[in-house]
Amino acid sequence: AEIVPVSSITGEGIDGLRALLEERIAAAKQRPDRGALRLPVDRAFSMSGFGTVVTGTVLSGTVRTHDELVLQPQGRTVRVRGLQIHGHDQPEAGVGARAAVNLSDLTLADVERGDVVAEPGFYEATYMVDAHLQMLDDAPATLKHRDRVRLHLGPREVLARVVLLDAEVLPPGEAGYVQFRLETPGV
Repeated sequence: AEIVPVSSITGEGIDGLRALLEERIAAAKQRPDRGALRLPVDRAFSMSGFGTVVTGTVLSGTVRTHDELVLQPQGRTVRVRGLQIHGHDQPEAGVGARAAVNLSDLTLADVERGDVVAEPGFYEATYMVDAHLQMLDDAPATLKHRDRVRLHLGPREVLARVVLLDAEVLPPGEAGYVQFRLETPGV
């Protein structure tokens, strides 16, 4: 990434930074839409007169006002009462949009960071994730069979045990097949 020196005191370099950001934004390719709606919740709050609002980035699909969706991993059916992008009411939000989604039939206690608002029938909660894991060359330790790790699934952090499928240990710089066995469900 390019380094652009700026001063918040004198304003020096701000115009150059702004020009670079605009150039990079113009050159960015739109993310492909992989189909069914998937919006990981990074924040939830309650607004008087509106109810529960969740925010996140639409990773796939489109969310529309009045859609009936599922909050995972609970499997709870919710309905979209309203939708905003950058503080403006919108009828829908697609891939890449940062959206605030007002959900009915839900209290603030029912939702937490890392939950996923999804199209019904496409995503299910799981307690296991299979992966091909590449250890960093400078990893501080060897990964052992059944080690406990923190796994990040979007904005959710879960504790998991690592089951090494083709070795007893995985040293720094090595790769292998693993299964993460989650202590709480992930999506």
